[in-house]
Amino acid sequence: MNIVVKESYEEMSSACAEYIGEYIKANSGKVLCFAAGDTPLGILQNLIKMQEKGEINLASMYYAGLDEWVELGYEDKGSCKQFMEDNFYTPAKIPVENIRVFDGKANPDEETKAVLEFIKNKGGLGMAVLGIGMNGHIGFNEPGTSVDFAGGKILLSESSVTVGQKYFNKKYNLKYGVTLGIKTLVESEKVVLIANGEKKADIVANSLKEKENPAFPASYLTTHSDYHVFLDNAAYFKIKS
Repeated sequence: MNIVVKESYEEMSSACAEYIGEYIKANSGKVLCFAAGDTPLGILQNLIKMQEKGEINLASMYYAGLDEWVELGYEDKGSCKQFMEDNFYTPAKIPVENIRVFDGKANPDEETKAVLEFIKNKGGLGMAVLGIGMNGHIGFNEPGTSVDFAGGKILLSESSVTVGQKYFNKKYNLKYGVTLGIKTLVESEKVVLIANGEKKADIVANSLKEKENPAFPASYLTTHSDYHVFLDNAAYFKIKS
């Protein structure tokens, strides 16, 4: 496990983007999987700037969705699809045939099968870039999720539903998510975990110190042979103390 700590969110985002950019330059045609949300936004923006400078070609890669809120689609502001389309896929000019994300308004089982088939047909996940929830979830793999779960529909925790409301411009009665499972994520060639802010310090510390503890789904990543963690000082606080 390689832990990179930077002073600020901006520095962390830049360092992580540089790392991902080096991977892109050396691994054309691989599948990338990005979490949506506030934490990865800076990384995505940095990658687009790198492409504008001619340093990388984001269209040389394939992209698989990590998760989605069941019953939400692109037209719902705050959905994972809307976030990734507007903040990354469209400005990065990624061809639509290079992307397969979950449609939250379609059948979750069929969507899971399609996304997993897309990944398999492209040679498996090359890199998964994951955030961490306040309860330690990765994607929508909530506490208690089996390490053998490859992906599918999952009952959301109260914590995930409450925190998730910040992304929406209106109230949704959210209950389920659809996600790539822990099994699929840990089979990725490289795994990157990102976190920032003091509010994430406790869960980051628990998830890095524990080994495969189902109470902290992110802890299953600690045994991965190519695991990289990017944090700002605030999120690292409880690890160094």
